Amino acid sequence: MNFISFLLSAALVFLSGCAAAPQGASAGKPLGDSAAERVSETVYDKNDPGNVIYLAGGCFWGMQKYLQTIPGVERTVVGYANGNWDKDAAPTYKDVLTGQTGLKETVYVEYDPEKVSLDTILFAYFYVIDPTVTNQQGPDIGSQYQTGVYYTNEATKEAVERIAAIERERYSDFCVELEPLEEFYEAEEYHQNYLDKNPKGYCHIGAGQIAWMEQILIDPADYKRPEQSEIKERLTELQYRVTQENDTEEPFNNEFWDFFAPGIYVDIVSGEPLFSSLDKFESPCGWPAFSKGIDVNTFFFALDTSHGMERLEVRSRAANSHLGHVFQGEPTSPTGNRFCINSAALRFVPYEQMDAEGYGYLKFLFAEEDGSYVTITAQQAKEMIDAGGVFVVDVREDSEYRDAHIPGAISLPLSTLDESRANSAFADRDSVLLLYCRSGNRSKTAAERFVEMGYTNVYEFGGILDWSYETVAGAKS
Repeated sequence: MNFISFLLSAALVFLSGCAAAPQGASAGKPLGDSAAERVSETVYDKNDPGNVIYLAGGCFWGMQKYLQTIPGVERTVVGYANGNWDKDAAPTYKDVLTGQTGLKETVYVEYDPEKVSLDTILFAYFYVIDPTVTNQQGPDIGSQYQTGVYYTNEATKEAVERIAAIERERYSDFCVELEPLEEFYEAEEYHQNYLDKNPKGYCHIGAGQIAWMEQILIDPADYKRPEQSEIKERLTELQYRVTQENDTEEPFNNEFWDFFAPGIYVDIVSGEPLFSSLDKFESPCGWPAFSKGIDVNTFFFALDTSHGMERLEVRSRAANSHLGHVFQGEPTSPTGNRFCINSAALRFVPYEQMDAEGYGYLKFLFAEEDGSYVTITAQQAKEMIDAGGVFVVDVREDSEYRDAHIPGAISLPLSTLDESRANSAFADRDSVLLLYCRSGNRSKTAAERFVEMGYTNVYEFGGILDWSYETVAGAKS
């Protein structure tokens, strides 16, 4: 069983698959015998210098649907590639089905490099194929189902070989053809965009996997893995053992297990963003625990049977770093999933430094729908308060404030909050403000009001009911 099959069988994300697949070499396809049924008989340019790639990944119905879902893929065509066809007429599906042509069911992919990188497309391709088998994908058996990546220029070849080198590390067997394109014939018209025409048609790729492609957020091309010598030079001994040798650090004795400041956690090797502090939660395991990642596509999942157990290992996409494991059925996790991750595999980027370090495009994760202020947890607020340089603002009524408030908090009741009162408390519009009330609603309204007044570093963490730390009672300050 390959990793993605195990992942889906474990129901990690509770996503459903396509319609049940018929068995057999033809996967239930109509045969057809007329070359006139195809879109054209164009032989595609094997020296094309453009932004194109040819991907053979089993039944081309599902592979086309999957690939055309990726934002930035502009055109896909299904056809037959790289065989030994030597007749004047273009081959039909019936010809290919004989297994004598050597042609593979292949998808021509044309993409806009301003919107999607070839790295993204290639990692997505490897995500849904089983690269360890020959002449087969899923229930479909035959030479036409051989996997392959076919390129038309040197720049594309470089990317293919670089990504394939990472994928080879993930598997003991690697059977994907990596070759220059020699020939490509468009398949018959009824094969083109087949699942759009027949939504309940056969698809060997799960609907959940297709849906993940629509959620691609992070481009792996921006976070390429360094050479192994550079990795060894840059990392500490512990970081190297964890990420490169699958080691595990000590619980309760690592950098981030009880750390909750706002920001993101990135792969220590490549810098690829992996987790947000918003999805970090307290767990008794002694390692950093996250309910989900920023982008599910940044992870590679593999069955780990070491130590007499069956666990789902989590590795990073771009660098293939060992990160940790993911567990299901966790009652303390908002999603029921617990990503148990080694601190040594992560680097933390504080929210305030995300722009400077090139991660500003992810700051929207922390904002409310209007993108104007940041919602954090009480734990994260406590981290910011302990670090200093922030104003804590209690927006409850005076009587509530006098009963009990966070030490050092300034009372500015929402009912009387206006620009004059705000200016008297904080003259600098870039002041960092931490707002809270009793249970959250008023602090959100107050946060919106501060933003309208031009304040740029507004955080709200809900209510004092969530505050498990010290409080004091006293007069209004």
